[in-house]
Amino acid sequence: MALYYVDENQLSEIASAMETKEGKSLNISYPKGFINTIKNLYQEEYGSDMARWYFENRDTLTSVPSSYAQEIESIYSRQFQDCKTLETAVFPECSIIGTYGFAGCSSLISADFPACKIISASAFSGCRNLQEIRIPECLQMSDSAFYYCTNLQQIDISKAAMIPSNAFAYCSMLSLVNASFCTNIYNSAFYRCVKLDNCQFTNCRTIGNFAFAQCSVLTDISLPYCNSIGGRAFMSCENLMSITLPVAKTIGDGAFQWCSNLKYACLSLAQSAPAYCFASCSNLSMVYLPECSYIGSNAFSYCTNLEALFLTNTSEYVSLYNYALFSYTPIVKSSYLGHYGSIFVPSSMLASYKSLMSWSVHKNRLVGVGSLFLFYITDGLNENVYAAEVGATWGQWINSPLNIRSLYSSTSTGNICLTDGTATIFDAMSLSNVSVNDLISSDTTYLAALH
Repeated sequence: MALYYVDENQLSEIASAMETKEGKSLNISYPKGFINTIKNLYQEEYGSDMARWYFENRDTLTSVPSSYAQEIESIYSRQFQDCKTLETAVFPECSIIGTYGFAGCSSLISADFPACKIISASAFSGCRNLQEIRIPECLQMSDSAFYYCTNLQQIDISKAAMIPSNAFAYCSMLSLVNASFCTNIYNSAFYRCVKLDNCQFTNCRTIGNFAFAQCSVLTDISLPYCNSIGGRAFMSCENLMSITLPVAKTIGDGAFQWCSNLKYACLSLAQSAPAYCFASCSNLSMVYLPECSYIGSNAFSYCTNLEALFLTNTSEYVSLYNYALFSYTPIVKSSYLGHYGSIFVPSSMLASYKSLMSWSVHKNRLVGVGSLFLFYITDGLNENVYAAEVGATWGQWINSPLNIRSLYSSTSTGNICLTDGTATIFDAMSLSNVSVNDLISSDTTYLAALH
């Protein structure tokens, strides 16, 4: 059974056609925004039980009887839009949900579509009481599919190849998303999902503008294959503590702006740090950009705890948009002693960097380094990212300009764990006489991704 769209000028014609064999007209009510009817009316089947039940009960139904629901293979545009009393929707054979199919069903609590493969634009938008929906076979969604479903708590879309624009925007209770097959997340897909705390998008290649903006409790996100991050994609993710993007080459303006708890950013292949990229990341202490060739306006402004910026590109010098990129950071405050607030560049290019006009304001903060090795040190509860020059020993790490020392042991011989953030490599071992070369040669499988 299928439904199709008609405009309001056709309603009177349809109403007059819907007569029983006794000649009595059906009591048809059309709520605002609802202009669908049964296609079979024009196929001499308009007197069917389903048609009669649907039009007589639409304003008061709380669920669709299984005897009718199991016949429906497609739900077309606006079929159940604004059914204010509908509480459950179970359609075992439905494979397509049309545009605005259930939009505005403010009482809808649960939905089950075990065979549905396509969910059209705004299909469930405004279903503010929807708590759970089962769509295990969903392959494709369109824009705003679950926009403003403010009580939706979790969803499994593990077969969907992409998450469209505004798909889950303003889903303020959404905390768990299974989208393991997803390769593209479009603009504002999870905008203001303020309960979303951990996401695994292990196959994702692109992240759109504002995709995770204002996801205020997001602490961690795994994007091992993502090569493009859109503008303000993670803006105001106040609890995001670290970001590692091993293959991302493109980073948009303000991508991490106002991530106030972000401490470390390792962007191994990023070509630039564009305007406002890390602006107002007040806890940011280390940024690793080994392939960066350009830094935009205010990229690091108001990073009041920035200790180390690694710009170790050996093929070209990093160009700057203006002097304001380090406004209100330790890098432009002469009161800091030692190397706190340092910019690390290749030793072979240090003299040239200091002679460049664009770097003259910051030349006293420039420090030359050789080949670097990055790793995480953790005590099991907390972790920090560190860097060391290849060949250095543990004793040299302590006294090096990089101030590399575990925060969780009072002496250089304290036991710590060494990990890449995914798997523990060394557990409770003493590093008193261990060199970086030893660590690299011991296990390169995990560590290679952190270079």
